[in-house]
Amino acid sequence: MAVVLLNWAFWLVSVFYAMRSGAAYRQGLPSDLLFWLRANTLVAAFLPLTMALVTRSLVSERKNTGGIDLGITPWIGVSAMLAALCFSESFLIENKLTFWVSRGPAYFIYAAITLIAFIVWCGDLMLKARRLGGIERVEATLLTACFGFISITTICLNVAGHFLKYPELNRASIVVTQMGFILGAVGITIYRVFDARQILLTLAVRVSLAALLGASLIFGHRLFSHSAISELALFAALVGCAFLILPLDRATRRWFGLDNETASSALRATTIQLARTESNPGNLILTFERMLRDELHASSAQLLFNHGSAYAGNQLTFPKSRIGQQSLASLGWATPESLGRRRPAPAHDDLATFLRENSLGLIVAIPLGSPTPSLLIALGQKERQAPFTYPEVENLQAVGELMDNILAHSRLAAEAALQAKLEHLALMSRGLAHDLKNLLTPISTFIVHTDGAYAAATPEAEVHTAAKRSIRTMTDYVREALFFSSQLTPRFEASEPAQILATVRELSAARAAQRGVEVVVTSTGADELTVDSVLVQRLLGNLVANAIDASPPGTKVIASCVETNPGWARFEVEDHGVGIPPENLAKIFEPYFTTKDYGNDVRGFGLGLTICEKIVNLHQGTILVKSDPGRGTRITVDLPCAPTAFALTPENPPRS
Repeated sequence: MAVVLLNWAFWLVSVFYAMRSGAAYRQGLPSDLLFWLRANTLVAAFLPLTMALVTRSLVSERKNTGGIDLGITPWIGVSAMLAALCFSESFLIENKLTFWVSRGPAYFIYAAITLIAFIVWCGDLMLKARRLGGIERVEATLLTACFGFISITTICLNVAGHFLKYPELNRASIVVTQMGFILGAVGITIYRVFDARQILLTLAVRVSLAALLGASLIFGHRLFSHSAISELALFAALVGCAFLILPLDRATRRWFGLDNETASSALRATTIQLARTESNPGNLILTFERMLRDELHASSAQLLFNHGSAYAGNQLTFPKSRIGQQSLASLGWATPESLGRRRPAPAHDDLATFLRENSLGLIVAIPLGSPTPSLLIALGQKERQAPFTYPEVENLQAVGELMDNILAHSRLAAEAALQAKLEHLALMSRGLAHDLKNLLTPISTFIVHTDGAYAAATPEAEVHTAAKRSIRTMTDYVREALFFSSQLTPRFEASEPAQILATVRELSAARAAQRGVEVVVTSTGADELTVDSVLVQRLLGNLVANAIDASPPGTKVIASCVETNPGWARFEVEDHGVGIPPENLAKIFEPYFTTKDYGNDVRGFGLGLTICEKIVNLHQGTILVKSDPGRGTRITVDLPCAPTAFALTPENPPRS
């Protein structure tokens, strides 16, 4: 690209001096016009070669033989032939009597060869572009449109200006060339990618409308030039054309699909319509992902939400500990192509690595400009790895903010409904648990007093044993139900994660031994955090118990505290058991929902994970479940090291 710009700069310099020498020549003053005219065409003679070099570097199709690129050799010959024609005596013919320099036969041979060379180059590049993908295809298309066709247009304007004796055409060729080179250079070097078809159609529409406006003014001026109201008529024509051009511009942009606002409005309307048909936040997320994938022609679409130490979705996680996340927050959006064109930086490189590792074509942070985005939208590569254009990025940013607002309202509504449901269930559970507790008391007393009263292996002894097991199960249920229905207030205190994990392992040792599972605990995270240690032990104890029951004998359950973002502690419980089916993932935190028919008890109560979620919410944390059926489950709990919403030492009654 630098070679093309250097060639263009030399050409502009020679054109400037040729125009200045031409003005002196026409006045009969000493002038070096012939020199600068030859210099002008000599510099232009090497443009086909420089364009071929740029093409080879972009398309990356070098075929080296003996250190010589055979694909460039014909272009070297063409440029050498054109340069030789510039020094031919019949190239320029000077008439000193009329102070005019005309083009000779060699010039027209030069023009014909250059025209053919650019036509061949454009055709070759267009064929190569069809086999390319991603940013290479965009750059090849821009080269063809801006440099190729503009160069062909410039040659035609120069030849037409000479034959028609109309120098304005020659001057217009300079303007056309400058516009083409500027547009091509900007299109290849800036980090924003635009659709070449849209750019060319937009330019064509605007130029056509400007030409229409100019023609209307010229016609109006000539029509009323000999009347007394010529100036007033010209002003009226200008105002009338202006009012006509504006709606015509909007209409033509809509006809050719160039109106980005129309596309954005259609996408927003689709989003609102989908939100009206689905109220469940989980299902709404899946619906939005399908819509984005289909509308933007991406291989995948994922919504990633803030989960404490990471942005996570159904299948993708972007840890906040990566410096690429900081880069994304500052940039607002990123594609592999835009990052490749930005100034190198470690954060940009890490973000580009994340996109490449997950085969992403675009990632957008919502809201734009926020240091802590609430939502990330990640899109997979488009078909044939075509890059996402900046208008598509703008559309996604607009619809992303709408989705974020819709999902926030949906979550609030769902949480309010769930809270009302939980309060109702808690009231029922509390009443039922107290009644059962009262009913169990005499039965438990009877079982205790009759223990050992029956001979072993008798029917009475077997019934007694079954009764003791049932009483124990019912007592566990009563305890869980009372805990679920209680209004808890955390009692925060400085605690050591390692000590909490050690206590959990000790309490679950008997259950693990009976199941033939080993519980392994590790702590490499924060040395100390402020939590309600009793509640956190209950939380981790429930998770470890579920993991033990789901694990086959001979496997391990790993409970750990790992290092994450400053100010946060992450607890993880991982097993290699049966896993959770995808259709049940959205229901596992609902009270009394259970599919547990394994482990120590025939069936679970459906309150364990509900209690876990309640404890996490009391600590202002987040809980995330990832499960692969048949391979295991990992539950991640992120807790702040020092919650701020509650007093650290409230006076609370003991917990059962």
